[in-house]
Amino acid sequence: MPWRRHRPTHPARIFGLGRSLAYDLARTDEFPAPVIRAGTRYRVPVAGILTALGIPPGGDLTPSAMRSVDHHDGIRTPAVDDHVQQGEP
Repeated sequence: MPWRRHRPTHPARIFGLGRSLAYDLARTDEFPAPVIRAGTRYRVPVAGILTALGIPPGGDLTPSAMRSVDHHDGIRTPAVDDHVQQGEP
């Protein structure tokens, strides 16, 4: 979701900043990520946060070989295996 934007208070937590300091840094263009000012409001794009953290902002961050919906068949418990072997659902 790199296109989403947050008020500076949410990203501030990621960077270990308090609310007042976050707004002070946004106002003085010193916030650790790019800030968009629209009138009296400030917004911080998710892509800017990810870039500031050194994370590539595009695409799915889950490696294709380990997609959570693809490997659920590999997770089995002995009780489930017993029911399957006995022909029970």
